[in-house]
Amino acid sequence: VRSDEIATTLNNIGIVYREMGRYDEALKTFDEALAIDRKLKSRWAIAYDLRNTALTYLRMTRPDKALPLLEEAAAESHDIGDRVNEAKSLLGLGDTHSMAGNTPKARESFEKALTLSHSMAIRETEWRALYGLGRLALREGRREEAKELLTAPLEDRPVNVQPCICRDEPVEQRTRTMITQTWHGRG
Repeated sequence: VRSDEIATTLNNIGIVYREMGRYDEALKTFDEALAIDRKLKSRWAIAYDLRNTALTYLRMTRPDKALPLLEEAAAESHDIGDRVNEAKSLLGLGDTHSMAGNTPKARESFEKALTLSHSMAIRETEWRALYGLGRLALREGRREEAKELLTAPLEDRPVNVQPCICRDEPVEQRTRTMITQTWHGRG
């Protein structure tokens, strides 16, 4: 078995541990994958490992630990042209800043993710960025803007894209929940 296949398998196991709430085991497994990928000098895999580790820290409500990992993952992904992992790292940064109470930085990260996702027509990350921006708008009491952001994916209409944790339910369900809260004034 090749080393890169072992690292990929370790990442998959780490994701399962994270989903099961076994965070310490997930972190250990991601660290093992990262060590292999650093030896292989696989920059895209290193960025992926860093993002997985950071997302685990977010689940543990440790934005302080997640932030530097996501910054490194986003920068590495950008440098090598891995736009998908870059967009997903930016989403993670938005969640991290939001969890830490830094709304301006959260907004900036979600806007960058939205712009990047839009440029590549990656709908899933576009919708996820809109969800993040909608949550921020709702938190700040801008209900109409929140409704606009949260309903755009459901109506498949464009949103004005400007250049610039996560719960377990699917994005579509989170969006419907946020819309309901917005309409009924519970956001």
